[in-house]
Amino acid sequence: MNELTRKQCRIITMTRTRMIPVKANHKGSHSNQECRWCSKTDVQETQEHVISKCQAINTQNEEKINYPEIFQDENTTRLKKTADILKTIYTKITESNQD
Repeated sequence: MNELTRKQCRIITMTRTRMIPVKANHKGSHSNQECRWCSKTDVQETQEHVISKCQAINTQNEEKINYPEIFQDENTTRLKKTADILKTIYTKITESNQD
């Protein structure tokens, strides 16, 4: 992670430590754990779902994130791209939480 910017390192660290503001990471704050963006009622709002599976959040991301790659340091170039995509997703989530 030496080649990443401070902001890229921050979003990767937040994701690795499950600090992204999704319902499954803050179970005490939400009685309903269903994804607030999907129309599917049986889908729990987890980090993995929001980051790599939720079609409502990932509408503009051409590249999909392979969730396990977030926890690996091997490919710095890929980690940089992943961090940039995560930042976009994080921004969508935080904007939605303010509504």
